[in-house]
Order: sequence, then C-alpha cells, then structure tokens
Amino acid sequence: MNSEKELYESIENNEWKSVKNFYDLSNDFKKAAESMLMKSEKIDIMLVKQDMNNLKAKAFEEGMEYEVFAGSILHKYLTGKLIER
Repeated sequence: MNSEKELYESIENNEWKSVKNFYDLSNDFKKAAESMLMKSEKIDIMLVKQDMNNLKAKAFEEGMEYEVFAGSILHKYLTGKLIER
C-alpha cells in the first residue's frame, strides 16, 4: 500500500478480514512484546555432557541458539506453559 487511496480501495474491495478474538490476540501480542523487552540475566549451570549435547541438538532443530532455547524452556516451565509430548 503506497497511499491512502490504495488502502481505501482495498477496504472497499473486501481485501481485509476481521480478526476473531481481536482483544485476546492483541493481549497475547502485548505480552509477547513485554516478554521480549524484559532484561535478561546470565546464569551458569552445570549439565552432564549428554544433556548438553541433547540441548544443542534440540536447539538446532528449532533453529535457535542453545542458550536461548534453554532460557525458553526454563521460562515456559516457570510460567506453567511447558507442555510435555
């Protein structure tokens, strides 16, 4: 969209769709943004070599650095959002 006219035309042509549960969705995005902006702190932990290798392998599968992946797992656990498969 380069102009207000194009935006108006796209609305008139029904190119836009309503978002179901807009307020829930916007609240989820707000929480995600706040979480991303929270200051991170560094910790040192000791892992057995096999756990470290598994952590790195799973992080690679997810396309993440293993430190970020470990932090994500810990955050999900602490907030009750970690789901076992």
